[in-house]
Amino acid sequence: MRITPALLLLVLGGCAAAAPRLPARTSLGTTAPQIVTPDVDGTEEGLLAQGEKALEAQDWALAKRCFGAVVAAGPQRLRVRMRATLGLAVASEGLFERERARDLYAIVVRDTDDPREARSASVRTLGLLAYLEAWPELGTAAAKLLDRTDLDPVDRMTGLGARGLSRIEAGDVDGAQRDVQNGLDIVDENRFGAGGRLPAPVAQLRFAAGEIRRLEAERISLFPVTEDFVVRISARCQGLLDAQGLYADAMRADDPHWITMSGYRVGQMYRALHRELMNIPPDGRAKDEHQRQVFYGIMHMRYRALLDKGIEMLRRTLVTAERVGDTSPWVQRAKTDKDEMELALDEEKKTIATFPFNEGEIELALVLLEKQDRAKREKLANTPKLQPQGH
Repeated sequence: MRITPALLLLVLGGCAAAAPRLPARTSLGTTAPQIVTPDVDGTEEGLLAQGEKALEAQDWALAKRCFGAVVAAGPQRLRVRMRATLGLAVASEGLFERERARDLYAIVVRDTDDPREARSASVRTLGLLAYLEAWPELGTAAAKLLDRTDLDPVDRMTGLGARGLSRIEAGDVDGAQRDVQNGLDIVDENRFGAGGRLPAPVAQLRFAAGEIRRLEAERISLFPVTEDFVVRISARCQGLLDAQGLYADAMRADDPHWITMSGYRVGQMYRALHRELMNIPPDGRAKDEHQRQVFYGIMHMRYRALLDKGIEMLRRTLVTAERVGDTSPWVQRAKTDKDEMELALDEEKKTIATFPFNEGEIELALVLLEKQDRAKREKLANTPKLQPQGH
């Protein structure tokens, strides 16, 4: 997770409604021992103060050196160890050393006697686990956080969004729906992100809501092609648009990770729908190879816009990821999918180029076919229904 200036303010307690945050500093006294390393030197308290100033300036490397020196010295006082460990975890997170940050937060949760430190470390762990796609661990950590009685609204919606996302990945859509809706209720009650950039916990909830709607839509199978095909494809497309709206909302996030994940999902939805439609076999009217070629060409012309939309969304997602410095695995997935979609589009065009007709002729056939289908629908709509005769 990229640590933005806004997020750093939350971490350091600069916003009354913000979380996670480091607890207020406590006095360590004046008898702390001197620590000398090749990189930094000073007393425990001096190095801690220097490290906290470095965090405020987002100088993660200096913060890591200061807090790391204190941790390595093995301070006897628990307060010193936990303050240094928590600071080192935040610095490691800022340097994208996410596994190390996760492990350091776990130490704080396990050993600290300060509930504020435990809560802050627990909340920040959720963001790391979501980034690392450790879905079972995310669900476990979220459940433990939600068991606490000292959560503020931001903490609670963070836990609900994380547990909901974990449940989605486990296939528990109903359970995820409850968590996500409860989290969104908190968002609405507190107007988090209204009219501006979304804090990461809100973006996570919007993304999770998009995931639920996507899964519901993709449960609508287009096979076999029966008389209710038009109803099913309409419902599938409406679900895609609903999910896209939720993903688009998540793309207002402060955290670039949710922007990339959401953009990737939109492109993936278009790709999946296009693939399913292009796998529909010719209907009974296609009696020979020429008619099968016509059917293929019509399907290509009718639905290639899905590939165009998916490619454009992934292209924009990659541009944004490069601009904000997102290096998550989702970036490579977006690139791979974009390349494969472009290849699929090129292969379809090459296939049609081998047919004894061109795309202009296919477009004309498609217009005629749609006119025939429209006439049939109008005829059915205008046909009086037979009324049952009385006995």
